Amino acid sequence: CVEKFDADMMKENANGDMFCESCYKAKYTECDNCSEGVLKSFLREVNGENLCESCADEYNHCSECGGDFLNDSDEWENGNNGMCENCSGSDEDDESSERYYSKGDEYAGGHGRVYSVELEAYYNNNEDRQGLFTLPEAVGITHDGSLGSKGVELQTPKLNGIKGDKLLKQVCSHLNKNDFSVDKTCGLHIHLDTEDYFIVEPEIRKRIESDNSWIFKTSDRIKSIENQVERYTVKKIKNLLLVYLALETIIYSFLPMTRRTNRFCFPLADFYHTKEIENAESLEDLEKIWYREQSKDSIDKRKTAKYDDSRYAGFNFHSMFSNKHIEARHHSGTLDYKKIKFWLELNIAILDKTAEGKITGSELLKIKNLMKLSQKTDEMFKILELDEKTQAYFRARQSKFCEGDTEKQNICVE
Repeated sequence: CVEKFDADMMKENANGDMFCESCYKAKYTECDNCSEGVLKSFLREVNGENLCESCADEYNHCSECGGDFLNDSDEWENGNNGMCENCSGSDEDDESSERYYSKGDEYAGGHGRVYSVELEAYYNNNEDRQGLFTLPEAVGITHDGSLGSKGVELQTPKLNGIKGDKLLKQVCSHLNKNDFSVDKTCGLHIHLDTEDYFIVEPEIRKRIESDNSWIFKTSDRIKSIENQVERYTVKKIKNLLLVYLALETIIYSFLPMTRRTNRFCFPLADFYHTKEIENAESLEDLEKIWYREQSKDSIDKRKTAKYDDSRYAGFNFHSMFSNKHIEARHHSGTLDYKKIKFWLELNIAILDKTAEGKITGSELLKIKNLMKLSQKTDEMFKILELDEKTQAYFRARQSKFCEGDTEKQNICVE
């Protein structure tokens, strides 16, 4: 800034350049590991911490699960094609340490959108981990590469209704009673069924068929009907992308800074744009946009990959294109049943209102052009018709995570 300051008010970088405190803070920050000052643009996030390149280079990145491990960690083995020990299967198999979640519908017999939940947490000892197997067999228990040796991920089966609520509450209760914990490296992922986005309601299809009754050549009529059916499906998925883009900044305002800047739940707006989505005319167009690929063969190959890089979006459409469910990855790790239920209610409301065609382009444009976050939030709640209790919960979170300096927001965990 070229202004003059007392020498004791100046800060020096590694090259010997001098800065006033204000300019230094604007350009530099401290590495969470070695505390050395480093240019913000040179920071690398590793397991939820911001590290300088030197400290970050001490870690290996697993190409399968996306976790980061110290080079000398017991969880990292050389010669495993860039995978950690857990993903490579290089250690001795222990069938008692993991369990697949049930893919059945035994906990999803109620009304409403079906969902499932992934909870990441840390345990104190192996006895606590083994105690997880007292939970109903439908609950999956697995290692999560991003959490290290004392981390675990619990995966519920499909849930909804009273049975689903009861099982989710049981899982949370068990974790809390047995002193499982979360920190800023943990996340909460919810999976929400979106099969209705790929289905054309019978009355809509009947109308489309009626509109095409004048076409005499059977093959042409079938082709025309199927094209219009696809356009109807594409319109719903396009609208969902546009809704998420419009509401994204509001949704991130309900979360601590560690989630807003986390590479495992990046904002859609960082990579995707309203105009290109509006211009998409087919499902293939949308997939080209999502995967940033032009080759259909390349897209089809990526859709079959469980750990495609595009899945790290806060709203993961990779799972929607490949398995017809959306994954919301934003939320911090939490073992609080009520917090999880509020988060589910918000995300289910967005999907339901969008699927029903009750969120218009003019409403999204209004939210986009409002300047104050409080005004945007009011408009979103109005569109989603959330009850007062749910609104109050998210307003309280917004107040907590959007006030104060960055340092204060950064240390907040669930």
